[in-house]
Amino acid sequence: MVEQSFLFHSIIDRLDQLAIPYRLLQHEAVYTMSDVENLHIDEGTRSVKNLFLRDSAKRNFYLVSLDAKKKLDTKMLKAILHSTNLSFASEALLFQKLQLTSGAVSPLAIIGDPTQQITLILDDDFTENEILSFHPGSNTYSVFLRFRDLLCYLKSFSNPLMRVKL
Repeated sequence: MVEQSFLFHSIIDRLDQLAIPYRLLQHEAVYTMSDVENLHIDEGTRSVKNLFLRDSAKRNFYLVSLDAKKKLDTKMLKAILHSTNLSFASEALLFQKLQLTSGAVSPLAIIGDPTQQITLILDDDFTENEILSFHPGSNTYSVFLRFRDLLCYLKSFSNPLMRVKL
């Protein structure tokens, strides 16, 4: 078994403290949506794509979660956010801001943002009872939970939270 990070344990502990029901599954490391699909572990869940973006000044950061089949329209999101151009944050910024490596991006990792200034953006298509899966700070595990429970978890932090039609 791979030794898990402080971030992994912090996420699981927070889910437990909030009495959020979830299921945890260990699997081989995945880095892309294609890798996830090859595991065949969806179990009736909706596949979610998670992106860590920044504005051109590297002052504003966004963790975006949307349906895996959708392509993010960054120009549309830029207009909604009244932002400068959006692009992927570097691996160094991802680690600096959330203590994550690529392949493990997830809204659950917002616990790793001590400034609580990263904006969470969730696809407005997700429904309350829908079961989604996310990496809990490690791309060798998946956590399965209902969208409404994800919202409960995210609202336990002070980060800005937006639901947007993506």
